[in-house]
Amino acid sequence: MQRVTGSNPVGTTKTFIMKNVHKNLMVLLVLVFISLAVNLSITPKQKKAMHVAIEPKEKYIIKVDSTFSEEALVEYVYSLNVRFPHIVLAQAQLESGNFNSRIFKENNNLFGMKEAKIRPTTNKGTNRGHAKYDHWRESVIDYALYAAVYLYKFKTEEQYYKYLDGNYAVSSKYSKLVRKIAEKYKKN
Repeated sequence: MQRVTGSNPVGTTKTFIMKNVHKNLMVLLVLVFISLAVNLSITPKQKKAMHVAIEPKEKYIIKVDSTFSEEALVEYVYSLNVRFPHIVLAQAQLESGNFNSRIFKENNNLFGMKEAKIRPTTNKGTNRGHAKYDHWRESVIDYALYAAVYLYKFKTEEQYYKYLDGNYAVSSKYSKLVRKIAEKYKKN
């Protein structure tokens, strides 16, 4: 039986791995040291100057007219790019009693929405059994959130109206009323 002399392949692999670990640790320590040195060399005054340099020199306040008008509602709904905006606008008019209902006036709730419990919402609580909002625009956003969760799969107006009759409204004539009103909000 002949004895083979030479290096042990297992031991060589172990040594190679250990050398690479040590090498990687040394590189990491050098990088940490350089990072700390650079950070410590910057004075608080320099840090403040760097912070100020990225802030705008002038501040602008964009004012949005927050008063409600039907024109502002139409513009806002179309700006949100919701599906079937003419139907959404018709629902707002119908649900808010032509923008005169107590729920709309007290709660800023255009859609007669109830307080959402299991989906994202902008409502701030409940008043008179309906969701309450700080601003009428929040109720529009909340309806858009509702639509994103429950109405996203409907590709046609017919599917949308069918859902409204079966799930959104109490009256079986709801979609018929909404259809009638929606015609005036359609944009060509």
